[in-house]
Amino acid sequence: LVLAMLMTDSGHEEQILRMGASAASSFAACRLVGVRTVDGQRYTWTPGDRDESEPAGLQDVPSGGGEISLPDAVQAWAYGLGSGPGTPGMMVVASGRRITSDEHFLLRVLAQQIGSAVRNSRLHQLERSAAEELAFVNHQLGQTVEALEQRIEIHHRLTRAAVSGEGMDGIA
Repeated sequence: LVLAMLMTDSGHEEQILRMGASAASSFAACRLVGVRTVDGQRYTWTPGDRDESEPAGLQDVPSGGGEISLPDAVQAWAYGLGSGPGTPGMMVVASGRRITSDEHFLLRVLAQQIGSAVRNSRLHQLERSAAEELAFVNHQLGQTVEALEQRIEIHHRLTRAAVSGEGMDGIA
C-alpha cells in the first residue's frame, strides 16, 4: 500500500519504475530483468538490477503477460502493467526456481500498481502541458483584446470628430 502511494505521488516515470524494480525481489524470489514501457508508438526498455537488454520475443507476449525464455533463468515471466487495451508496458522478472502462484499474484499486483502510477504520471504531464498551452493562448488572447480595444477607441474618436464637424483640427 505504501509503495503504491509513493509511486502514485511520484510525477516521474523513471522514479516509478525504479521504485517498482527495487520492490520486485521483496515479493518473490526473483530479480527484475527490466520494464518495457509503451507511449504511443514509442517503446522504452529500462533495465532492472543488471544492465540487460530487452528479451527477445517480449513484443509477442500478450498484454496480460506470460512466460518468456531467458538463458540464465529457470523461469522468467512478463507481467502486463495493467489490463486490457492501453496497457503501458511489461515488467519482466527472472527466477532461479519456479515462481509460486502466490508470488505470481503479488508480482501481478506490483505490475498493475506500476502501470497505474505510470498512467497517472502521464495524465498529469498531459494536464501540465495543456495548462501551459492554455496560459500561452490566454496571454495571446489578452494582447489581441487590448489591440482591438485600442482600435475601437481610435475609431470612436474619429467618428466623434467627423460627426461634430471639427474637421482636421478635431481629428488631430
